[in-house]
Amino acid sequence: MHELAVTQEIVRAVEEEMVKLPARTRLVKVNLLLGQLTGYVPASIEFCYGALTESGPLEGSRLEIDYRLGRVRCKKCDGEFTLDGPYFICPACGGRDLTVLNGKELLITGLEVEEPEEGA
Repeated sequence: MHELAVTQEIVRAVEEEMVKLPARTRLVKVNLLLGQLTGYVPASIEFCYGALTESGPLEGSRLEIDYRLGRVRCKKCDGEFTLDGPYFICPACGGRDLTVLNGKELLITGLEVEEPEEGA
């Protein structure tokens, strides 16, 4: 399961950011941009995240995934299209020389936190 390894890296990166924040800051949500062409299954990443954070500094936080479909441009006809299957063939001209425009993203785009109350 490749999702476990990538989710471990997500958790590690978030933990590194959390130590930079004031003590007792609680993580509420991690925003993740995930592209279709990474091959990662969003539900599997969500499952792994839940398992990896069920105890420890990220406990109780949730992972919100913004899933981006793969979009490509054909070098033969200059047409752009969204991939709707595993076939990388231009539907307009049958060209196979394509440039990926998006869908390869794997990026933590934000953290939502609750800071400790003053004097707490």
